Amino acid sequence: MTDDSAHDREQAEALKWFLLMKEEPVAHADRDAFARWLAGHERRADAYARAEALWARFDAVKPSYDAMAGGRMSDGRRSDGRRISRRAVLTGGAVLVAGAAGSQLVSPARLLADATTGVAERRMLTLPDGSRVELASRSALSIRYTGQRRAVTLHDGEGWFQPMPDPRPFVARTAQGLVATTRAGFDLRARARASTVYAIDGEITVMPDMAAPFTVAPRQDVRFTDQGMQRALRRTPEDVLAWRHDRIVFEDVPLAEVLDDLGRHRHGPILLADRRAAALTVTAVFDLTDIDRALAIIGETLPVRMYRMAGLVVVRSA
Repeated sequence: MTDDSAHDREQAEALKWFLLMKEEPVAHADRDAFARWLAGHERRADAYARAEALWARFDAVKPSYDAMAGGRMSDGRRSDGRRISRRAVLTGGAVLVAGAAGSQLVSPARLLADATTGVAERRMLTLPDGSRVELASRSALSIRYTGQRRAVTLHDGEGWFQPMPDPRPFVARTAQGLVATTRAGFDLRARARASTVYAIDGEITVMPDMAAPFTVAPRQDVRFTDQGMQRALRRTPEDVLAWRHDRIVFEDVPLAEVLDDLGRHRHGPILLADRRAAALTVTAVFDLTDIDRALAIIGETLPVRMYRMAGLVVVRSA
C-alpha cells in the first residue's frame, strides 16, 4: 500500500470515528476502541484534527443552502424542506452551495484541500521547497512534504507544476495513480475517470494504481486511468498550457468533455441532456473569459439546442 493510500484510509477512518464520538452517549467499548485506534499511529491525531476542521468549516457553506431547503427558492416556490447534513459531507456526500451567481458542488476532498480555486480563478503557489504550481479553475490541491519525498494530491482540476531540483522525488497523485519526477515540469489534469499529463521539459514516470509504470518523454501528452495508459494525445505545449492565458483549445474532443471544461469557468451549471449530443466532437479555440459566447458558437456549429433558465444551460440534440 502506498503512503498516499494509507493516508486516505486513515482520513476516512478518522471521519468515521469523529462522527461516532459526536453521538451521545458514547459506549465505553467505543471509547476504548477509539483510544486504541488513535494510539496506533502518530498520523491519526492529525487526521482526527482535520475531521474536526471539516466539521467546523461546514458552517461556512450551511447558510447558502439552508435558505433554499428551509424557505423559498428564487422563483418563489417552496422547496421540499430536505437539508444536507454535516454527516452527509463527512461520509462522502456533496454540498450544494447556491449563491447569487449560481451553484456548484463542494466535495469533502475539496473542503480538506490545502489550496483551491473557484470558478474562473487561477492561483499561483510556491511550495515549501520553492517548487511552483499554478492551479486552473475549480481545482483542489493537498500538499504533503516529508524528509523522503515531496508529495501533492490533485483532487480535481488542472495544474502546471515546476518542481525545484531536489534529490527527493516530486510526486503528484490523482484518483488514477501517481506522476513522479525530480525536476521536470508538467501539466496535470485530474478528472473522476481519467487523468491527463503533459511532460514539458523532461521525462516523467506515471504509475497507475493497477498497472505497470511507464515513462512519458518530453513534449509527450498521455491520458491514463488506474488500468494504465489509455491513449497518447497530440497537443502542442501552447495548446496544453493555453488555459494559463485564458484560452482553451479543443481538437476533435467529445462535446461532453468540452462542456465539462467550459463549466469550470462559468457561474452556473451546464447540463448535457442526451448521449447523442455527448458524442459530437468539437474543434475550436475558446476565450475562457466569455463562456456564454463559447456556448453560442457551439450552438451555431453543432446540431444541438440550448435552453437557458436562471443561469442554467441545458444542451440537447436538435
